[in-house]
Amino acid sequence: MEDRETFEIVTPVKGHVVVLRSWITGRESQKIDGAMFRGVGTSQDGKKLTPKLSESMLADQENASIEVVVVSVDGKDNDVVNSILNMRAKDYSFVVAEVAKVVDGDVPEKKENSSETSTTKSSLETSK
Repeated sequence: MEDRETFEIVTPVKGHVVVLRSWITGRESQKIDGAMFRGVGTSQDGKKLTPKLSESMLADQENASIEVVVVSVDGKDNDVVNSILNMRAKDYSFVVAEVAKVVDGDVPEKKENSSETSTTKSSLETSK
């Protein structure tokens, strides 16, 4: 698998340094979705099926997202999920929001040789 760019964030309260991947793979996206859907089931009341959601469904999805995106917390790369869960609530929420940006693809990737850059350069050269 290709090497991935990472970036650091620093939590607002205690100043924890958290290293995040800048993007996720399709396989990792499926893992995150799978964590959520494992918490969905149905219950039957007579002839009627009713969706039943697990109390831990959102937490399971959030933990899977953290596990996939977070590389390290304060230089340690083991047990990152628990390291983040043990943070103060404001720091935890900050990290979860940043992780969600990565999962949703809202973190701009650096482009090495994008066509946009080439087009911009050639447009500037021709207008001189």
